[in-house]
Amino acid sequence: FLKSDYNQLKPFSGAIAGKVANVDGDPDIGAPPELAFFPGWMADQAQQFRNKLTDPAYDKPTEGLAALEAAAEEAALTGDHRLAMQKYQAALSVLPDDGALWLALARETLAVPPASNTSESSTLPANVTSAAFNA
Repeated sequence: FLKSDYNQLKPFSGAIAGKVANVDGDPDIGAPPELAFFPGWMADQAQQFRNKLTDPAYDKPTEGLAALEAAAEEAALTGDHRLAMQKYQAALSVLPDDGALWLALARETLAVPPASNTSESSTLPANVTSAAFNA
């Protein structure tokens, strides 16, 4: 059953499924060097944010990846940065190794004004830093 988009793989008796991965032909250059200016606790925080989005208990989106990205871009263009942030988070729960998605999430999260009387004044900046690090 070929599809134009993907989200969660769903088993079907007798079917074979997979993800198409674009390869540019560039050689693998290995892991990036350590960022000496970036404190270890921030790297741990970035890993925890990534783990949260990829945790099986995290509500997985029902939309496909292309639909999530399109919705995020549309929300960003109309100034609904909170919705864009949520759509990028959902997209990253499906494709957590996409640096461009992480960077877009960082930009949109940075544009979200914290709700008053909430912990967002501390969590949003932490999420921006974590998303940028993961990018």
